[in-house]
Amino acid sequence: MKFSRKLTHAVVAIACIGMVVPQAILAAPQAVAPAVKARDVSLNAAGGLSGVVLTSQAKPIAGTPVTLLKGKDIVATVFADKEGKFAFDRVKSGSYVIAVREGADNKVTPIRVWKAEAAPANAARNLAFVSQNAVRGQDEYYPPQNGVLGGLDIITLWTLTASTGALVLSAINLSEINDVNDKLDTIVSP
Repeated sequence: MKFSRKLTHAVVAIACIGMVVPQAILAAPQAVAPAVKARDVSLNAAGGLSGVVLTSQAKPIAGTPVTLLKGKDIVATVFADKEGKFAFDRVKSGSYVIAVREGADNKVTPIRVWKAEAAPANAARNLAFVSQNAVRGQDEYYPPQNGVLGGLDIITLWTLTASTGALVLSAINLSEINDVNDKLDTIVSP
């Protein structure tokens, strides 16, 4: 009986420690954003790179700055015309990054530029950038702002609290039953 009493106290102590542990430790690990794959783009016959900037309704966005970068060096910056089209002249083959300014943010896309005769079959002839306001069919875990108390949603938090309370109450009940059994063991039967 003494062993079960010690076990009961140990379980209650572990349950209490579990309630004090920072909730961030219990939270599910955050998903890591996948690396953005470079897009293959073919230059036109004159060595130009072209594209268009559109809204989510496929309407052109005029005057949007588009910057071509090689590493951290800016190669050129152009502005989309009234039809949302932009073009860079005399671009060499290689790896680049295109940054399209959307308000205060830049939408950055890595690209691999190929001469027309050397480009892979799936290389794009023109680039198309869609405004950030586009609605995409991706599902985000509820709630989107890291939940309550470090990542737990309200249902998980309620379940954890209820199960911890039930564990503590059952440990107390078991302790009282053990006390009654100890008293019964001391009574001598006729």
